[in-house]
Amino acid sequence: MNQSIAFFWYSTADDISFMLEFNGYVLTDRQYQIELQDRASATVRATLTIGDGLTIEAANLISAVRAKEDVAGWPTGEYQADLVDITDGINSTVMAVRFLYDKPGNLPYGVCDRKAFVTWTANKAYVTATGGVGPGGPKGPRGWTPVFAVVSDGERRVLQIEDWVGGEGVKPDVGDYVGASGLTPTIDHAVDIRGAAGSDGVDGWAPVLAVVADGARRVLQVNDWIGGSGTKPATGGYVGATGLTPTIGDAVDIRGPAGGALDPGDFADEAEAEAGTDNEKVMTPLRTKQAVIAHLVVAVEAAALSMPTSLPATPGKLWNNGGVLCIS
Repeated sequence: MNQSIAFFWYSTADDISFMLEFNGYVLTDRQYQIELQDRASATVRATLTIGDGLTIEAANLISAVRAKEDVAGWPTGEYQADLVDITDGINSTVMAVRFLYDKPGNLPYGVCDRKAFVTWTANKAYVTATGGVGPGGPKGPRGWTPVFAVVSDGERRVLQIEDWVGGEGVKPDVGDYVGASGLTPTIDHAVDIRGAAGSDGVDGWAPVLAVVADGARRVLQVNDWIGGSGTKPATGGYVGATGLTPTIGDAVDIRGPAGGALDPGDFADEAEAEAGTDNEKVMTPLRTKQAVIAHLVVAVEAAALSMPTSLPATPGKLWNNGGVLCIS
């Protein structure tokens, strides 16, 4: 078998799907397109692109699929489905593909091939064999997801793997860093996630506040700004609970609630002031004077007891003259 067109047969009860496996042609790093065209009317019924119906399974293997639900109602007959390289707008046909789409009883063959093996020689494709697509392989183990930590490398900040979660089987090693092309064990090769430092901003303005009256309340008003650069902000705003406000009624009262009145029993009497043992009572100026005098007398009397009782020979010395402190 040696032909330049891959031909497939599809039942209206099946998906339209096929694979092209190349020998001598590399599919990667290119963009491809397949237009499913009804040849009888030259109507393009659908367009497949990479990620939307077309999948590059390997460097030399590409698959195309259109679900049967999406082709229901299409007319039966022959269709064109050429694989076209559309990289940079070149629109170059890589492999000519045709398929017959009909009811199951009208197909010419009982078994429909789904894969063509293509040899690419001198910019021309030749189908060397066709066959069915084998069953899928067993389900692989669940993959591991990295847990990253931000670590310092001098002024740089890089990502390091500190754990793996969610996978099955042996957990991968930790400690590698995220580099430009994958994981790296060397922190110097890791990507700096912070990027370049931005330019310095302008100096900010500091408010000069004044206390103003609002009835019984006292609030803060901005009457100037200092220290900044650029245009000075407007003045006159008041300090509210969530920022500046133009309305004085929304400003915060900085005085707080008024305190309660004192009862007569809250004040110390003369005996309590002179005793000096109660730490709860309020002292008036008079009670303070009485307390000072009382304790001063006691202190003077105590000092007199330690003084000599006869007149010192040296002038300017204190002595106890019958309970009275005197100076010689």
